[in-house]
Amino acid sequence: MITRSIGGILRGNCTAVQLFLACVLGGMAGFIPGFSEAPGIIVFLALLLLVLNANLGIATLTALMAKIISVPLIPITFKAGELLLDGPTQGLFRTMINAPVLALFGFEYYLTTGGLLMGLIVGCIIGIALVKFISTFRARMAHMEENSDKFKNVNSKWYIRFLVWLLLGKGKGKKTTYNDLLDQGLGHPIRWSGVVVALLLVASLVGVRYFFTGSLVKGYLKSGLEQANGATVDVGDFKLDLGTGNLSITNLAMADPNALDTDLLRAAQLTAKVSTSDLLRKRFQVDTVVINDASQGEKRASPGVYVGKPPEPAPAPPKPGDKSLDDYLKEAKVWKERLAQVKKWLDKISSHKEGEKTPDQTAKKPETLAERLKREINESGYAHVQASHLVEGAPRFLLKDLKVLKMRVPYFGKDETVDLVAENLSTDPNLIPDVPSITINTSKKTLDLLISLAGSTSKGGINAVNLKYANLSADSFAKNLLGGGNVLKGGTIDFETNGTWAPAGVNLPLNVTLNNTAVAGQKLKVLPIKFSVTGPLDSPSLGGIDPDAIMKAVASAALGGVTDKLTGELDKKVGGEAGKIIGGGAGDLLGGLTGKKPTTKQK
Repeated sequence: MITRSIGGILRGNCTAVQLFLACVLGGMAGFIPGFSEAPGIIVFLALLLLVLNANLGIATLTALMAKIISVPLIPITFKAGELLLDGPTQGLFRTMINAPVLALFGFEYYLTTGGLLMGLIVGCIIGIALVKFISTFRARMAHMEENSDKFKNVNSKWYIRFLVWLLLGKGKGKKTTYNDLLDQGLGHPIRWSGVVVALLLVASLVGVRYFFTGSLVKGYLKSGLEQANGATVDVGDFKLDLGTGNLSITNLAMADPNALDTDLLRAAQLTAKVSTSDLLRKRFQVDTVVINDASQGEKRASPGVYVGKPPEPAPAPPKPGDKSLDDYLKEAKVWKERLAQVKKWLDKISSHKEGEKTPDQTAKKPETLAERLKREINESGYAHVQASHLVEGAPRFLLKDLKVLKMRVPYFGKDETVDLVAENLSTDPNLIPDVPSITINTSKKTLDLLISLAGSTSKGGINAVNLKYANLSADSFAKNLLGGGNVLKGGTIDFETNGTWAPAGVNLPLNVTLNNTAVAGQKLKVLPIKFSVTGPLDSPSLGGIDPDAIMKAVASAALGGVTDKLTGELDKKVGGEAGKIIGGGAGDLLGGLTGKKPTTKQK
C-alpha cells in the first residue's frame, strides 16, 4: 500500500542522508534519455543505489518525478549539455569521452551530460524539501510524545495502534521514539548486502563478455543503422563471440525511407569479423562484412517508420541557360528523393569537423557547430545529438571492408545481379588516413560506379565520382522525359562521367551516346551529346546543353559523318529535303531535351 510506504518513510529509521542520496540519484537517473545513449551511467547509478544504502522507494519515486519534469525541460537540459561539453569543462569531458570504460557512459550526448547536471539540481531540490518536511514532522511528533497528554492517551489505545499499523506500517517500533529518530545522525552510509550484490554484478561483467554480447551491442548496432538509414532496421538473431571476434546476423531488413512498405536492403545472412580490442572505449571496428542472399525492393510484412527527420533538399538557383531536374524528368520527385537519400549517406561518411575547410575549393562555407547542432536536432531529435568533435584517436564506428555479392535488384531484372564493395566507412572519416570508397558493378557490366571520398580523410584530397552506364533502353529513358515519349525510339543509351563531389554539390561532365536510336523518326547509328550536372546532389541542374552543337551532331550522325559543307551542297541539290529531314529530327530532339523550339536558321 502507498500509505504504508509513506508511513515507513515518515516513521521509519531512514536518515536524512539516506533520503537525500536517494533523491539525488533518482533525479539524475530520471533525466538520462535512455539506456542506449548512456548504458554506463545507468549501471553506475544503480550500483551506487545498492552500495550507498539510499532508500530505494524514494529513489524510484524521485526518478519517476524527474522523468516527468525532464520532458518540458529538454531544450534547457540540452543547453546545459552544451555548457559542459563546449564550455570551460570541455577538456575534462573530452578525456572521459575517449577513456576506456568511461567512454561507455555516453558523455558525448549533449542531453545525457546536461541531464546529469539538471538531474543533480532537481534531485537536490527534492531532497532538501523532503528532508525538511520529514524533519519537521518528526520534531512535531516528538514534541507531542513528550508534552501532549491527549496524544499519549489516544496512542495508548490498542485499536488506535492497530489502525496506525494497518495504514502506516510498523514504523519505528516500540523501543524507539521520534526523538531517537531525530538524533540518529548519519546512519549507516553503506548497505553491505548491496555491496555483495554489486560485486556479483561486476564480476559477471568481467571481460565485458556478457555486457556486449547481448542486447547492448545489438541495440547499439540497430540504433546506428537506423540513424544512418533514416528508417526502421530489423535485426534477427545476433551473435558476437568476443573471443574470436566473429559476428553473425540473420534476417537483416532495412526499410526504404522513400518507400516504407519495401526494403532498401534485405539479407538472410550477414557474417563479419569484428575487432574487439577497443570495445571499452566504445570503438566498434568491423574488419570484414560479407552479406549473402541479398535483395532490394522486397515488400515488407509491415511498413517501416521514419527515424529522425529527413533533410529538406537545398536547391540552388540554376545558372542562366541551365535547367533543373524537374524540367526534364516526369518522375523528378522520385529521383530527387533517391538523390536526397544518397546525399544524406555521403554527408554521414564524409563529414568534417566544425571549422575545417573542405579540400574542394568549390565547397560551401564550413558548417559551424551551432548550425550542425540545430540541423541534427531537427533531423534526429535532442537525445541523439552528439559532440562528435570531441571524439579522438579513432572513429566510433569503422567498417574496413564490406561486400554485398550477387544482390538481386528489380531494376536490373532477374538475369543481372549487383556487387557492392565498400571500404573504410566510418562515423568520423577525418580521424583515419584511409580513403572511404564505394564500388558498384553489375554482372552484365551495365553499371560501373566508383565513389572515392578522399576529401573527408585526415590526409585530404578530392572526392571523385566515376560512373559508366551501358545499354540503357532509349524507349525506357524517353518515357521519363517531359513530353519526350516520341522523341527517342529504339536503340540504347550509354553515358559516363568522371567528376567531383563536395558538400557544395557535384560537378559531373556527362558524355551521352545514343546507339541505333531513332530521333524523331530519323534512325541514327551513333549520336554523342555532352552536357554537365552541377549543384546540390539532391537538386542538381543540367547545363552545357548547346542546341547548335546537338543540331550539328544530329546532322553528322544522320549523314554518316558528312561535313557541314557537304550537307549544304546536298541541300541545294535535292531542294532542301536533306535539311528538312535533319533539321526536323534535330528540332524535335531539342524540343524534348531543352524545351526550346528550333530557330529559324535551324529550320
